[in-house]
Amino acid sequence: MTNDFIASNFFILTIAAFFLGLDKGGFRNLSVICMYLLLSIIPSKQVIGILAPIYLLGDIVPIYLYRKDINFKAVKYFAPLAIIGIIITSFFVSNIDDKFFTIFISFFLLLMVVMITYQEINKYYKNKKNVNDENKPLNKPFTLFLSFLSGICTVSNAAGAITCIYFFRQTKEKKEFVGSTALFFFCLNITKIIIFAFFWKNISFDTLKITGAMLLGLSVGIGASIYLIKIIPQKVYNVIVILSVYYIVIMLFIKTLF
Repeated sequence: MTNDFIASNFFILTIAAFFLGLDKGGFRNLSVICMYLLLSIIPSKQVIGILAPIYLLGDIVPIYLYRKDINFKAVKYFAPLAIIGIIITSFFVSNIDDKFFTIFISFFLLLMVVMITYQEINKYYKNKKNVNDENKPLNKPFTLFLSFLSGICTVSNAAGAITCIYFFRQTKEKKEFVGSTALFFFCLNITKIIIFAFFWKNISFDTLKITGAMLLGLSVGIGASIYLIKIIPQKVYNVIVILSVYYIVIMLFIKTLF
């Protein structure tokens, strides 16, 4: 039965995996498109089980390629509370008002990305006047809050956007950003696989077969993303990251209102 499903939906699975590969290769938040495509053909709980292993595999390539650029200090500080957030969400997700939570996250992300946009525009004009103005790291209490929030945001697909906001401020260039976010998500995805396999029991031989069918699209997407990152200027990449967060905010508002 699973083989017939894969054969009849191979195109959708491949396109979904391609967007996931673009995300894992460095163009963050495109995995949301992958999620929406899969939800059109697969029940939501099964989708989570299918994506968990491929998320983990997708993190390995950028971690290896950018291992010398990873900001281990930033990852070490951000990961623990995020993992705790995932565990809490996984066991108490039924007690969370998804609509209220999504509205809160949407407004929070909108505020954050507007602030970042203002800072980037301000930095651009200062650079035109030859004034050196680098991103200032976020303060520790706010960083811990973002970390925990990114973990519990698995219920609203906003974890990637929150993570982008944190690492955008903590890193200086695109390779450091991509490598650091990859290592962070690798830690989170190991936690997810353990929970999904042993507690939710939504990872099985059948879901792994579907995951395997997506590896081609994932590989092509990662390869295309890595190539594009090499040729895209840093300033352009920064704009893409910021726009991706705006995209997440818009999609969350649409999800809530409709």
